[in-house]
Amino acid sequence: MATRALARLPLARSYVPSSPAFHFSRRLYTTGPTLRPRFFRPTPIFFGTSLLAAVALVTYQDGDDEKKREIPRASMTSLVRSYVVYTMCSIPSLVDYSPTILSTLQAIPGIKQVTETVVRHTFFAQFVGGDSAAETVPLIEALRRQGKGVLLGYSVEVDEAAASGKPKSASGEPVGYKRNVLEMMRSVDVVGEFEDSVGAAGNMGRSGGVALKLTALLPSAESLKRFSTYLLETRPPLSAPVAYPGVPHSTDLAILTDSTRAKSSLLTAEDITTLKDLYEDLRQIAIKAKQRGVKLIIDAEHTHYQPAIDAFVLALTREFNVPSQSSTVQPLIYGTYQAYLRRTPKMLEQSLEEANRGGYALGVKLVRGAYHSFETARYASLPETEKKDSSPPVWESKDETDRCYNLCASRIISAIKDDITVSKQGKKAAGGAVSPRIGIIFATHNKDSCERVLEGLVREGLALREDSGKVKVGVEVAERVMFGQLLGMCDSLTEYIAGTVDSPSPFVFKYIPYGPLSEVLPYLSRRAIENKSVLGGRGGAADERRQAKEQIWQRLFG
Repeated sequence: MATRALARLPLARSYVPSSPAFHFSRRLYTTGPTLRPRFFRPTPIFFGTSLLAAVALVTYQDGDDEKKREIPRASMTSLVRSYVVYTMCSIPSLVDYSPTILSTLQAIPGIKQVTETVVRHTFFAQFVGGDSAAETVPLIEALRRQGKGVLLGYSVEVDEAAASGKPKSASGEPVGYKRNVLEMMRSVDVVGEFEDSVGAAGNMGRSGGVALKLTALLPSAESLKRFSTYLLETRPPLSAPVAYPGVPHSTDLAILTDSTRAKSSLLTAEDITTLKDLYEDLRQIAIKAKQRGVKLIIDAEHTHYQPAIDAFVLALTREFNVPSQSSTVQPLIYGTYQAYLRRTPKMLEQSLEEANRGGYALGVKLVRGAYHSFETARYASLPETEKKDSSPPVWESKDETDRCYNLCASRIISAIKDDITVSKQGKKAAGGAVSPRIGIIFATHNKDSCERVLEGLVREGLALREDSGKVKVGVEVAERVMFGQLLGMCDSLTEYIAGTVDSPSPFVFKYIPYGPLSEVLPYLSRRAIENKSVLGGRGGAADERRQAKEQIWQRLFG
């Protein structure tokens, strides 16, 4: 019986768009008190046993849930799964040891398959949309019926050690990073076909996007690191200093595009060939995205990659964020601005000014940042001669990061107001529509920041606060502004925004990672470690677990 139930378990992930509790069952990373077990040293065997017990509980509940699938609320399976996942995520030790635990269990003959089965029906089901882009379509459809947009991301970590850098394997199939490039193309097609199927048109309807991670699109991320070093050494000096990792310049890619440019000892001939290939791949993805009307959001990464990433983002922005008759969505290219970096306010200001001078649209995804511990540790480990600044590139406290995020959000709202004013004047003069010159995705799991943004829109006359408490936005704002949260994280906040904002198009999206289970396991471990500070704060995994437990208790005992 249990075996048959386990085999059926993937089918239990039903989507009930009319249920307010639907997204509740997929919550995870807010902030809450941490549970710190005493007199206990975590071991892979202990956690392996716990995982097996957890999946057994989920499997047991599945049989009863089959009869109630038509009820428009979170299924018992989803609630039990959420409770199990939140319980494990409430233990910092488990989060820290998760990569070791997974690698240990997968190395034991016979246990590997059991481990993958457990992970598939717990963490994978909670945070990942499916094994392939096509498998995410039912979830994308369900989210759109709830008035939410989607950002699809192929979340497979590139294996730099195994990547050969050759475009084809012996069998003729693309290898490593080239498979990732093709998968990004496939993601664009899947989102584009969905937008076509719902009759979405232009900025107002086509809210779908695809996330790109540049380190997964070339044979070795070391080429990006060396290119970043080269850029920091050769960029023209600034009139006012900007904290590391600096700001991009329009000539950054000259060494790749100008054959007369002098070569540098900081870059090998292979680096230049690899970077040229990356740029051409990015252009081809962008061309397809432009044809399909799908936004491209380029992720930020570690600061030692960021100067190179910034350079590619700026080049793509200058080429593809220019309004044209063949472009259905503007901005098409979005760069990621990390509020935990000291440079971000100045970089944002420079980006706005250069976009205005250059006549192109600026796409901004504003995040807090996911690599704080890594960046502070890396800075501390550097010799004094290699430190670019007297302080780490990141703010030292979360309060400073929060203030920076809110400051940048306020500046963007002001820019949106100016853009709408100019757009209305241009529309009147031209007698037709004028494309937005700025687009913003407020990617945050912080409710205070979301409230500040909504209040800012109201204060600037860009939204109306109704007596019911709803915030009503018009077409001009809806085509420029979106909120976003990760799948499986802060679904209560996503529901709050979707229920509070009255918008003619989706005003909040979910980032949906996908990929084969065996290859997504590193993503799941990394995501948990990166967000451990979020897991451990007020209202975090422990609080989510408590709410799931209350719903289970109410479902069983009334």
